[in-house]
Amino acid sequence: MPLIVYVPWLPQSHGVRTSALVSIVDLMPTAIALFGIGPTVPDLAELEGTSLLPLLLQPTLAPSLWTNATFTQYPRCDSKHAMSPTDPETGEAPWLYPSDNPCTQVEHTEFRAMGYSIRTARWRYTLWLQWDGEKSDKVSWDAVVGEELYDHEGDDGTDTDKFDNENLGCELAQYKPVCAQHKAALEAGWKQARPKPAAYVGAGSEPR
Repeated sequence: MPLIVYVPWLPQSHGVRTSALVSIVDLMPTAIALFGIGPTVPDLAELEGTSLLPLLLQPTLAPSLWTNATFTQYPRCDSKHAMSPTDPETGEAPWLYPSDNPCTQVEHTEFRAMGYSIRTARWRYTLWLQWDGEKSDKVSWDAVVGEELYDHEGDDGTDTDKFDNENLGCELAQYKPVCAQHKAALEAGWKQARPKPAAYVGAGSEPR
């Protein structure tokens, strides 16, 4: 989705586009940093996002110095689906049935699978895991329902659908290392993908 941030007192960022990876969860830490109210926010360290202030101050910052991945997750709920794509008895693969499934109206204890997705400079990888309703968490990182892999090479951001149409999967030998690398990054979590220290030069202390 488009993400536009306009800060009147930072004209160097006006009308400038960056290919750095960012997330919606970055907006709250960004607002806190812009208004300088970090010390008054008791749960600042718990926010799952990174202030975009360095990008606004230095909009031409090399994307390689910024976060190297973004993370999302989304559940699947319909009991007729969400299980193994290799077994017709258990229903379709999670990515084959509608994304407008009724999960938004279902208690988290009733989720059947959870999709954990990571987007890097070239790839989008999604790992679907069985969900444990009793503990409201994935069964384990090894309880895999399915995997998706999409190649975004050449993606300039002008077509939101073109590069997410062909699921390359992880069965072919050429993609197995890519999938393994991204699965490991998912397990490591978003904090391990935060911007390099050099990105904060000129932006004051490292933002949350």
